[in-house]
Amino acid sequence: MNGQLIDNHQPTGSNWGSIVLEMFECRTQEIPSVSDQTSAVSILAKLEDQMESFEREHRSTVAELAQNYIFAQETSVEEFLRSHRILPQLLMAALPYLRQQFGSIVFSLRAVSDDYGWQTMFVDALWPGQAADALAAIDRFEDEWWIANSSAATGSLNFTYRLV
Repeated sequence: MNGQLIDNHQPTGSNWGSIVLEMFECRTQEIPSVSDQTSAVSILAKLEDQMESFEREHRSTVAELAQNYIFAQETSVEEFLRSHRILPQLLMAALPYLRQQFGSIVFSLRAVSDDYGWQTMFVDALWPGQAADALAAIDRFEDEWWIANSSAATGSLNFTYRLV
């Protein structure tokens, strides 16, 4: 890289000294030492181990989700959860609060995409009663837990109900 350092501008209150008229040239690139190469390989191996560990943890959490939620379209839900890695943990954390407000009803997950490609996951409470009661339960859930925790979902998760 070649360059000439000239500073004709001096910010107020700073004394940068005289103008530098030196040329810097670098014709070679140093070859990393064996210890640097070994260190880099070690770091990469650790990263790969971490990635495998994160993947195992993700698959385990998704399997636990499948025991507590119905996956409406299994492949699209799993793909959505793979691309939104925080959601499985968030959904597991939401479950006790959902159960507190809705009781022992079934919850279904469905991933949808609009015409512009925006993807959203819906958690549907499959509600056997009146719509007003389901709406009141969602409001209580939102007030008690969801509002404080919704920022982690970055707008990609919605809680709603379906009358059955």
